[in-house]
Amino acid sequence: MAYDALGAFVWHVDDKDVATRVGVELGIRRAGQVEVVSGLQAGERVVSAGTHKVVAGGRVREVPPVVAQPGAPAAGDDKGRDG
Repeated sequence: MAYDALGAFVWHVDDKDVATRVGVELGIRRAGQVEVVSGLQAGERVVSAGTHKVVAGGRVREVPPVVAQPGAPAAGDDKGRDG
């Protein structure tokens, strides 16, 4: 999800891994989640990280999600840091 002078949008990724800007209408928002009420269909692929690096018509690469290992500190966890 990103915002510009035209409003909220996502980078839609087609079957050839090419990004296109798609304006979206937002609905309910909760911590870490936002409902898209129009502009996308269920199952369509969108860029979820690094949106500031994407350009219209540019190719993108899908990266598998990082799965935390049991017992590993969560991202941003301050445990073990001095200070």
